[in-house]
Amino acid sequence: MKAETILPRAVPRSAQAAAADEIFEVAYVLHRETVLRFLRGRCPVEDDALDLTAFTFERALRASRTGQLPEHVLPWLLRTARNAAIDRQRRSRTRTLLLGVLGRSPATTARSAEQEVLAREPDEGLRAALASLPSDQRDALALRYGADLTIRDVASLLGKGEAATQKLISRGLTRLKEIHP
Repeated sequence: MKAETILPRAVPRSAQAAAADEIFEVAYVLHRETVLRFLRGRCPVEDDALDLTAFTFERALRASRTGQLPEHVLPWLLRTARNAAIDRQRRSRTRTLLLGVLGRSPATTARSAEQEVLAREPDEGLRAALASLPSDQRDALALRYGADLTIRDVASLLGKGEAATQKLISRGLTRLKEIHP
C-alpha cells in the first residue's frame, strides 16, 4: 500500500465566526477614529495613542469571536481604551520608580524626524497641559471633545450625573486656560 500525501484542507468557517468578524469590522470602521481621538487626549505621545487603539480593537476582536462584545459597543470600546491607558501609565510610573531605586535612568531613544516635528507643533503644549490635569477631568475632556460624545454619554461612561460631568468639564477647561493660554 502506497502512503498517501495528506494535504491540509481548508476548514470552512462557521456562519457564527463569519458573523462575529463582520460585527467587529463594522465596529472598527465606525469607531476607530473616536477611540483614537479619545486616546490622544489621554496619551502625551501619539505612538502610545496608536498602540492603545490597536490594543483596544484587538480586545474587541477577541470579544466578538467569543460572543462577549456588547450590542452597544462604543461605551465598551472607550472603557477598554481608558483602562488600557491607565494600565500603561501605571506600568510606566512603576518602571520609572524601580529604575530610580536601582540608580538607573530610563533608556532614552533617538527621536525620528516625524517625532521631532510633532514635538515642535503647538498642540504639544496642550498635550502636556492635558497630561497635568487630574485623570477624571482629563477623561471627561477626552470623551467630550476627543471622542465627540454628548454630556449625557460622558456622564454615563464616567458613572456620574450630567451636572457633575458638566462641572468636571468646566473645571478642566478653566484649568487648561490657566496652564496653556
